[in-house]
Amino acid sequence: MSVHGPTRYPKLESGVTFHDKHMDSQLALSRVILAPSLVDDLVTAGERALQNYKNRTDVELPPVTEGFLWPEFPRHDVVNAQSVGSVYAKGIAGTVATIASMLLLHPNAPEWMDSMFFLESDLTNEKSDALSEDLTPILMKPYDDQSERMGMPIKQDVWESMDEITKKRYRIAFEKFRRPGVWNVYFIRREASRALKRMENVVNHMWNYPTFRTKALNVEPASLEHPFSPDALETAWGTSVSGFVSATSRISVFPLPLPHVDSKFIHIQVSQVFSDKGRLLMSSKSAQLNSKWSAVSIPPPSEPMKTDEEIAMSMLHRAWARAVEKDATFIVLHCGTYERLAIRHRSTRTLFLSSLIDVSRNQDRRYGAIHLGLFVSILFDVLDRAGQIEERSNQNLEKHSFKPPKRPRLAVASDGTGETFEQNQLPVSTLLPTIMLKLNCIHQALVEDILPRPLALLRMQYGKFNSPIPASFLRYNSAGDEPKTSSYQPKEYFILTLTSYIGDGSTGEVHEATIELLGSDGNVHVFPNTIVKFAFHPASRRRLRHEFKVYQQLKLLGIKCIPEVFGLFKDVEGDTLALVMTNAGKSLASRTVDLQQSAFHVSEEERNEFIEALKSIHSQRIRHRDIRPENLLVSEDGSVTIIDFDRASLDSSEETCEEEMQHLVNVLDGSDYAAVGVEFISRGSFSESEAASRATSQSWEGSVDNSDRDPED
Repeated sequence: MSVHGPTRYPKLESGVTFHDKHMDSQLALSRVILAPSLVDDLVTAGERALQNYKNRTDVELPPVTEGFLWPEFPRHDVVNAQSVGSVYAKGIAGTVATIASMLLLHPNAPEWMDSMFFLESDLTNEKSDALSEDLTPILMKPYDDQSERMGMPIKQDVWESMDEITKKRYRIAFEKFRRPGVWNVYFIRREASRALKRMENVVNHMWNYPTFRTKALNVEPASLEHPFSPDALETAWGTSVSGFVSATSRISVFPLPLPHVDSKFIHIQVSQVFSDKGRLLMSSKSAQLNSKWSAVSIPPPSEPMKTDEEIAMSMLHRAWARAVEKDATFIVLHCGTYERLAIRHRSTRTLFLSSLIDVSRNQDRRYGAIHLGLFVSILFDVLDRAGQIEERSNQNLEKHSFKPPKRPRLAVASDGTGETFEQNQLPVSTLLPTIMLKLNCIHQALVEDILPRPLALLRMQYGKFNSPIPASFLRYNSAGDEPKTSSYQPKEYFILTLTSYIGDGSTGEVHEATIELLGSDGNVHVFPNTIVKFAFHPASRRRLRHEFKVYQQLKLLGIKCIPEVFGLFKDVEGDTLALVMTNAGKSLASRTVDLQQSAFHVSEEERNEFIEALKSIHSQRIRHRDIRPENLLVSEDGSVTIIDFDRASLDSSEETCEEEMQHLVNVLDGSDYAAVGVEFISRGSFSESEAASRATSQSWEGSVDNSDRDPED
C-alpha cells in the first residue's frame, strides 16, 4: 500500500456542521482533558479480557481457522479517507470485533463469530459538511428480536450460547445505543494532520461550544428533558470510571452545573384550532405578546478557520457531537498515519483525549492490541450502561402503578343522527361548514403574510437539538446580491422551528416544522404543519433550486396538486439551502406494511384524482420523472398532492408524458414500485438515503436546468 497526495478534496475549512450548532447546550462539550494513560489502559483491557477467559474452566473457545487472526489487507493505493477506512474495517476491525465479542458476549459459541460489524459510509449524501468520513461499529440484531427494526441478526447458535443476563442487557444496548462508537477518519490533508498532532494545545480549559451568530434576544431555546443516559460505572481495564475521571483530570468528579434555561419562548393563548387538508392553524388574540418580538440582526458569512488550534477544536466538537448523536462513549480520530482515541464522559461533559499514536511506527503489533482493548472496552461499556438502565426501569415499575384515564362524558346528539360528542359541544356535522370557511380564510391570510418576509429564523427542537441561537436564512437570491440590510423588524421575519426528522432523500433531509410570526394584524400566529427540505452539498443544492423553480412555474400555471411553497432560503453563515412548504398529508408508501413490497390500498377516488393531477402537470409539458408512492400524498380530507420535483423535466414530449402516466397507473395498481429510469431500491442493503442517492444520482443530472447555478457549486 502507498499513500498518495494531494487528493481531490478541498481544503479543510469547517469541522463543525450545521446540525452541530443546533445541539442543546446541556449536551455540548465543555472541556477536553489529556489522558496520557488511555492507550496503556486499553491494552490492559484486552489483556484482562484474555486473562479472565483463561481463568474460566466452564468455557472453551472454538478452534481458530486459518487466516482468521491475520487477515489479508486490501492491496490498493491509500489515497483518501475512504480507502484508509476500508483498510481499517477489513484489516483490523473485523478481527478485533470478533475476538472481543467472543470474550465478552458468547465465549461458548460453536464458532468464531461476532455480535457487531463495522460499517463503512461515505459523504455522498451525509448531513455532515465536515471533511471527514464516519465509520462506526454496529451491534447486530438479537436473534429473537421480532421488531421491524432493520439489522443483521446474530446467528441462532451464537445467540443461544449467551447467558440470560447478557442477552437481556444486549437487547437494551441494541435498542438504546446500537452504534456504540465513533470513528472520524479525516481526508488526508495537511491541515487535519497538523491539527491532530497539536491537539495538546487546546486541552485543559473550558470551551465555548460553537453556535450561530444571529442576534435575536427573544428567540431562546426551550426547556427540554433528555432520556436517561448514564456513564458506565466501571472500566474494562479494572478501575471505576469515577476513579479514572478523578485521577486523569485531578478535579472533583461531581458533574459540572448545567446551564439553566428559562425559556422565554412565546406561549400563545390559542383561541381556535382548525384542521384543513392536514394543516393545523392556531391564532392568538393576545395583543400583549407583541412586546416579546423585537428587531433581529443577521451575521456576515463565516470566516474559514486559520489556525491549527481552530481546526483541532472544530474536529473535537464534531466528534463529540457524533458521539452525542449515537450516545457513544468511545471516539477514534484518524488522519493518514496519525490517530487519537477519546472517551466521552457525559455527566461532566468532558472529553478525555489520548496521546498521539503514530501508526507507522507501531512495529511491535501494539496497534492491534490497542484496538482489541478498544473493542473490549466498547462492549464492556454498553453492557454496564444497559445494566443501569435495566435497574432504573425495574425501580420505576415498582414505584408507579398505571391508572387508566377517565373517559369524557358523552351525550347523544339531539338532532337524531346518532352521533356522539362531548357534553356542551355541538356536533361536528353542524359546525363543519362554518369551520371550513373560516379556516380557508385564515390559511390564505397566513400564507400571504409569510410569503413577502425575507428572513426565517431557523431552530431545531427535538432529540439532541435545542438551538441555543437560531440560524438566519434569507430568501434565496439567484443573482447572488448581498442583503441590503443586516437588521430586520418583527414583521419582516418568521420563526421556523424544526420539531421532528422525517427522512433523507436523494436531494437532502426532510423535517416537520412549525412557523410562528407576528402577523400584520398585530396578533401572533402559528402554522404548525410545515415541511422543511435541506440541501447541504453542491449537487443537492442544484437539485433543490431546480425543484423550487418547477414549483414556481407550476403555481404560475395554476396547477393545484402541489404543496404551498413559502420559499427557498439560504443560510447566511454557510451554503445550506432550505425549501419551506406546507405538509400536504401522508404518502402512499406509509400505507405499506412491507417496504420491499408495493401492496397498499388506493381508493378509486384517490386513483382518479392522482391521474387527473398528473394530467394537469403534463398539460404544461412538465414531466415529474420520479413518480413513486413516497411522492404521492393524501391529506386528511382526501385531496391528493404530488411532491419532489427535483428531477422534473420542463420541456417533455407527449410520448414521454404518456409513458409516465402509464407508470403512475402501474404504481397505483401496485405493479411498479420504483420510478421510471430508476433501479428498484432494496432497503435491506443500504440506508434509504444511500439507496436513493445511488438510484438517482446517475440519471438526474442531465435533466436539470443549471442556468441559475451558483458560482460555488
